[in-house]
Amino acid sequence: TNRKGSKSSSRHLFRLYYHFLLSLHQSKMFRNRIYTATIVLVAFLKGAELFTDAQPLRKLPSCFDCTSNDPCTVTNINEEKFYHPACSSSQFVQCSEWQQCYVMPCAPGTVWNQSLQVCDVSTGTTSGPGTTRVPV
Repeated sequence: TNRKGSKSSSRHLFRLYYHFLLSLHQSKMFRNRIYTATIVLVAFLKGAELFTDAQPLRKLPSCFDCTSNDPCTVTNINEEKFYHPACSSSQFVQCSEWQQCYVMPCAPGTVWNQSLQVCDVSTGTTSGPGTTRVPV
């Protein structure tokens, strides 16, 4: 991040806050307003600091495997995310509770449907049977 720009924007925010406090000083209930204004400023500055130091979001992968892009992380297991799309549409990746990763095949004529988390018939229509449930 640009530290020089961050310092000048901090000075600008401080000046704005200073003038805000001066205007509050001329009003009644000065102490209560100072307290509230201080809380608001701290929250604002903390938010600004988090925003300026934020790292760019990294794009999540669209498919997984068990070697270079293993989805069986502690976070995913804790969030009960056990099924993920494999890099082949006729497969899916299944994680065990112990972070073991398995590439599983779909039945012939079916493809992995991540939103339903099942292997589904790839006819392009939604009518009729043909869903293969994920093994438990």
